[in-house]
Amino acid sequence: MTGVAALIVTHNAESWIEKTLASVLAQERQADSIIVVDDRSTDSTRDMVKALAPSAVLLASRSAADDAITRTAHNFVQGAEHASTMDCDIVVLGDHDDTWHPGRIAHQAALLEREQSLAMVSSDGLLAYEVAAVAGEPTRLREAFPVDPDFGTWPHEQQFAYTLGHSVATGGASAIRVSRLAPALVPPLGWLHDRWWSLASCVVGGMLVDPQAVIDYRVREGQQVGIDRGRQARSGAGRALGSLRRAPQLLSRARDLRAGLMPLATSGTMQQALSLRNIARAAR
Repeated sequence: MTGVAALIVTHNAESWIEKTLASVLAQERQADSIIVVDDRSTDSTRDMVKALAPSAVLLASRSAADDAITRTAHNFVQGAEHASTMDCDIVVLGDHDDTWHPGRIAHQAALLEREQSLAMVSSDGLLAYEVAAVAGEPTRLREAFPVDPDFGTWPHEQQFAYTLGHSVATGGASAIRVSRLAPALVPPLGWLHDRWWSLASCVVGGMLVDPQAVIDYRVREGQQVGIDRGRQARSGAGRALGSLRRAPQLLSRARDLRAGLMPLATSGTMQQALSLRNIARAAR
């Protein structure tokens, strides 16, 4: 079987890390390695990790980025790269405040082992609100980030175009195969790891949207990166207006995508999908 690493990024997580680590340690299929990348914690997080999971590899974040998005992406890349040095090609991603369901590693690892072309599995999760959710609030990740039910039947180029305009992967509920993403593992500045990896996975034809819930995703105030239904909840007219306002950013993002993902594109149709014009059109 392929080596599997459980990767968690932490930041001042003393209130939640005990429950999170307990759920990782209680998996039906144990991770071959647990890797924790700590991002500048000033509380007892690091000491708790050492006490609760003494066999875990605890790494200090090496990111010098000031913004939370870039730094979070750097931390997950650092952990994924370290997993590769430990012969773990499958990396199950986790946030420091979520609870993993007991069968999570077994389920996601089995999907990736059964289909070697897969680069990323994005599963569902149950939303655990710290305060009572108001009526109408989503109860699952897939309600907050809806994905077209026919996504899995589409050509890879269509999946890529759709993913440009929709969030199809939430990092805390995803798992990746590092070797499939290796040429584009490091996102450009300003990109979240899960967003970049989902697009890269579409380019290599290895993106799987999985309906099974594998975590309880904690929803709380003060999250560095949290739930934002954003463009998925907006009308077509609202998206078009937003695209005009964001034109300079869209062009910069299109250039990032073309430069970063073109090495993964092996077909002429996918290379065409990575043209600046097609990226800008799909992202509107």
